[in-house]
Amino acid sequence: MTTDTDAGATTAAPAPAPAPILAIDVQYKDTPTSSTGYAAGVLFDSFSSAAPTHTYTHTHADAEPYVAGSFFKRELPPIRALIAAAPVPPRTIVVDGFVDLVSEAGVKPGLGRRLFDELGGEVVVIGVAKNPFRTRAEGAPEEPEPGLNTHPGEVFRGSSGRALYVTAAGVSQEHAMELVRHMHGANRQPTMLKLVDREARDAALRG
Repeated sequence: MTTDTDAGATTAAPAPAPAPILAIDVQYKDTPTSSTGYAAGVLFDSFSSAAPTHTYTHTHADAEPYVAGSFFKRELPPIRALIAAAPVPPRTIVVDGFVDLVSEAGVKPGLGRRLFDELGGEVVVIGVAKNPFRTRAEGAPEEPEPGLNTHPGEVFRGSSGRALYVTAAGVSQEHAMELVRHMHGANRQPTMLKLVDREARDAALRG
């Protein structure tokens, strides 16, 4: 099997990931007194799928407020509920974020690692982030170059010069990168990940 996601090049597709695959995204509505999370799930059969087998959403009232450095506390509760509501148990989960956070100070568990551990290490978790992880806030003094982001997980798709940042648990980093590189869609953002982002945003607008 071959695919041609990258600038017209045709390359062999990687070995498939365990299916079914569940892509997850969460959007929030915050007020001065409350926060509500709107989680969306898109189930599909393979990383080359052009269409989902099922889409659904979950509204999570009383979401945790955003706290820098503790993003997982806000994200994990609606994600747990979304996974529990899946019509079939996923064997691979794709999250919007990082599995591990790597910096000069060492490695810290990110959202994906915490989810992987909660699921007993029995479900592959792949993190796909649109922006690199920074070890300090942009504009902070004294460090001209905010240090790293992650493992060398930069994936360029189509003709885009902007990378997606891929991390993984339960599968090798290299395999996860190839899976994301070969996902359906000619643009930087794969079809299934664009869909789950839109579903979460639409749920938040409806809510």
